[in-house]
Amino acid sequence: MKMKKYFFSLLLCSAGVLSVQAQNPYMVKTNNAATQTATGDTKSSTDPTDDFVTANFPRVALENWTTDMKFMVLPERKDLTMEAFYEEDTNKKIGVGQLKYKILEYQGYEITEPRNFIHFKFYNEEDNKTYYYEVKNQSYAEFCGKPKAGIPTLAYLGDVDKAKELLEGRTLYTAAGVYLVDDATAQSGSHEINVPKNTAVTVVAVGAGTRSYPVKIVVKDPEGREFFQNVCISKTNNGMRDDEFIMDEAKYFFPNSFKLVDPNAKVTEQYMAPYEGKTLHLTKKMTMDGGSSLKRYTVVKLTGLEAVPSSNYFTATFKDENGKDYTKKVTFNRESVIGNIAGEDEMYIGDVVAFGDVRTKMSKGISKERMDKIAEGQVEIGMTKEECRLAKGNPTNIHHGDNDVELWSYTDEMNNHDAMLLTFTKGNLTKITR
Repeated sequence: MKMKKYFFSLLLCSAGVLSVQAQNPYMVKTNNAATQTATGDTKSSTDPTDDFVTANFPRVALENWTTDMKFMVLPERKDLTMEAFYEEDTNKKIGVGQLKYKILEYQGYEITEPRNFIHFKFYNEEDNKTYYYEVKNQSYAEFCGKPKAGIPTLAYLGDVDKAKELLEGRTLYTAAGVYLVDDATAQSGSHEINVPKNTAVTVVAVGAGTRSYPVKIVVKDPEGREFFQNVCISKTNNGMRDDEFIMDEAKYFFPNSFKLVDPNAKVTEQYMAPYEGKTLHLTKKMTMDGGSSLKRYTVVKLTGLEAVPSSNYFTATFKDENGKDYTKKVTFNRESVIGNIAGEDEMYIGDVVAFGDVRTKMSKGISKERMDKIAEGQVEIGMTKEECRLAKGNPTNIHHGDNDVELWSYTDEMNNHDAMLLTFTKGNLTKITR
């Protein structure tokens, strides 16, 4: 058969790789797979992860492939009966199962005469043979112009090598929530585990994944669990369009599965800014983490925030006037519209602290005993209206009566009736009705 040669150069692969899977440096696995169990529970437009992908992993369209590009034959289950390649010397069809895990180096393409079939050619150093993938009844431009143009079963190793160079040993942050653990007992070879988002993990190995998601990234969390995700990065020859990375598929694009920086770092900084260095006071009596109880109006400073994975909460560190630290989980975003009306305390930061030292205002003419009652949210006969307001907050309703009498009612929102009625005469509390 005559060939019209458009582009062909035979270059030997730069590093020999054994075909035995266990000896193949591209085949990596999680450790202690049998002992790991599921515990615990997409793309940021401003994340530097996006710039990392753009700068280091350009997509290479099929028509722009060069002879230094390497691929690994990684057929999926549906591909095992496919005879996708031919051996060049014999023109004999080769089942992809025979080529599984073999590393093929691209050698260009040829157009046959007179049929004008396209032969995409690949060299395997291990057996010193050249194989080709044949495309019939299409021009080169037609085939390469398709949205999913590529050669089936081939995982692009350029992404694997680059990711290995740039990511091994690096700290990443989980973004997908669901990852995989190698499991020889599972039919698919792995099982899923849930991992809290924004968990700091260390990349322990990078290897070959699948054709669609060629980069297998194995990471370890602070508890020592190892898990992985197969991801695509440049999307070279992955056989998928951009708009197919949706729903469950979204996590298989690198920026949707891992982040280079803690996504909460900037948010934490923004939340801290208004409070940092400012004198605050607690607006309610609170039981802090560990069981310590702090009275209402205790003066504190917010000295730290740490995001709680997979939630909108932060662990806040408060320092009191004696320099003692306390922690409490708080949120900066209300999620429940009815909030405390339904007996639900979200620990919204605006309900937890307020600016300034209220005790400075309270201490003028107020005894320590009364200040302690106010801090406990209690009222007593003889208190002024301002003292009662400090103790109980603003009343639900105020009724002005005769002879300088004023009635304050505090409503029990759960049962929609008055929970407390305070009667003031000439500005001082004279009666408490519950």
